[in-house]
Amino acid sequence: MRRTFDTETFFQLFAISYIDITFQLIIIALIILFFVSLTLFVRRLMINASVKRKQAANAEKKLDRMIELLEKDNQS
Repeated sequence: MRRTFDTETFFQLFAISYIDITFQLIIIALIILFFVSLTLFVRRLMINASVKRKQAANAEKKLDRMIELLEKDNQS
C-alpha cells in the first residue's frame, strides 16, 4: 500500500501552522530589510563624505587664489 504526500498530514505531523510560517517569514524579511537599509545608509554616508571633501578642497583652492591675488595687489 502506497501513501501519497498530503500537506495537511505534514503540517499536523510537524505541528507547523501557517501563522508560524508567516511570522517567521516576516521576521526574516525584516532582518533582510535592516541589513539592506544599513548598507545603503553607510554607502550614502561614504558618498556624501567624498563630495564634501571635494567641495572643501575646491573652496581651499579658491581661497589660496584669492590670497595670492591680494598679496600681489599689496606688493604693487
